[in-house]
Amino acid sequence: MALVEPTLVSKPAASKIFRSLFFHLLRERFAFISDTQLHPKADIQFNARHQSYHFQWPNALWSVIYLPENLTVKRVDNGSSVSECTINNTPVGYVVVNYAESETRIIDLYVRQEFRGQGIASQVLTQVIQQSHKNNLPCILTVGVENSAITLYEKLHFIEVARTQTDILMKVAAPGSQ
Repeated sequence: MALVEPTLVSKPAASKIFRSLFFHLLRERFAFISDTQLHPKADIQFNARHQSYHFQWPNALWSVIYLPENLTVKRVDNGSSVSECTINNTPVGYVVVNYAESETRIIDLYVRQEFRGQGIASQVLTQVIQQSHKNNLPCILTVGVENSAITLYEKLHFIEVARTQTDILMKVAAPGSQ
């Protein structure tokens, strides 16, 4: 499978595009709730997440993930049927990264369910890790202990450095360090 080269476009965190993508995220998790019930809850959760991130990482870079225009990809609909679709500057996810003096922290990464399995998250993470390494910094993230993305992180050389009952702190060391 040839990996696509996603484009990251920085946007203001309060941008409507992030709200829309966050709604997709919640729609995937809460398929049993109607859109009219979900929208108010999504707004409340988005605002809480945005405020929490901004408080902890006020200089974090919020980027929308786009795929190249006129790209044909496989799309999984409703978790079972696969079809091909052409992407024309469609936002397929987002990443929130904090580039600090001592580390690069991946705060949040989301790829819409119907675009998973295309190598998008892998390419985005690789871009972030490369930028971190250009700055000679380690790259870290926190992931839930039952999150299937752990396998992807391990393939990209993240190693576990700490664990709680619910989360794992993972890190790719800076070049030349242990």
